[in-house]
Amino acid sequence: TLSSYFGALFKKICFWGNLFRQKNTTVQSIYIGGWTPFSIPAETLAALLQTISRELPLASDLTFSLETSPAATLRPDAGEKLDLLKKYGLTRFSIGIQTFDSETLRDTARVTPHSQTGDEEKAVAWLMQSGISEINVDMIQDLPLQSNSFLERLEYDLQKIAELKPQHVTW
Repeated sequence: TLSSYFGALFKKICFWGNLFRQKNTTVQSIYIGGWTPFSIPAETLAALLQTISRELPLASDLTFSLETSPAATLRPDAGEKLDLLKKYGLTRFSIGIQTFDSETLRDTARVTPHSQTGDEEKAVAWLMQSGISEINVDMIQDLPLQSNSFLERLEYDLQKIAELKPQHVTW
């Protein structure tokens, strides 16, 4: 369950915090990802951020990154979570776009039941206006071709990136 997972995670954070303090070491970078942590409930996110802040010896120039998805970014509670993340010093969002081509997203089962064409662009645009200094757009190369040709999709993706102007692109 979610609560069991986070209970174990909080214990692990405390363990590492104690070890870092014993070694007189500070944490220079935090990356919360490997899934879509921006989609967790605000209360759970708050508890995670409080635990990190309280238990880890954080560097004053900490790089703090978090992964999100278009669906999580466009949820009604996104503003509340953004405010919380800013309070704890978030410096970078990484959004898993994969491709801006809606047919390819559909063909590769990378859409949610409530997804709409253009959600990826809306989500990146929202993040670009969020006040977070670095936005990374995470793309996937060579998704299976079922609709547009590879070059058409690549050109389309590059055009969207050029229009949105994120600070970073991971491809």
